[in-house]
Amino acid sequence: HSSKMATPILLLALLPASLCFQLAPQQRSLGPAWAPRAGAALAQAEADPGGGDDDGLSLGDELASQLRQALGSMEKEELRASDERVLDSMVDERKQAFNAVQGDLADAASKLQDELESRLEAELTSVKAEAMAKIDAAVDKLRASAAAAEP
Repeated sequence: HSSKMATPILLLALLPASLCFQLAPQQRSLGPAWAPRAGAALAQAEADPGGGDDDGLSLGDELASQLRQALGSMEKEELRASDERVLDSMVDERKQAFNAVQGDLADAASKLQDELESRLEAELTSVKAEAMAKIDAAVDKLRASAAAAEP
């Protein structure tokens, strides 16, 4: 029965603040009693976890009814503004997630570039040393042959 109660309460957490105040204009706190009838239904549900509602309405039905009434009384501009805030929030969350992934990828790419540059530098140093050794050997050979050819 607790999961039956959790769903409507979670739904209320997703509502814009202005709508929550319309649900319970006399109560400005975010306590469990959103409206007098919802508060009574919640108290009854807590006192009778078996769900023995006398009027046939569950807490979720009661809250859904109040939500429909409040949504019906909201102006279109306010609904549009609320939707815009929700969408902006979702976009901001996705941007933050993307930025985190992008930062991780940039760090990994930078690390990989540093490793590749180190390997290339080591390989270049090795090739230079080998080339210098061959040049030195060729110079020594030329000097030896030039010294042997001198009268």
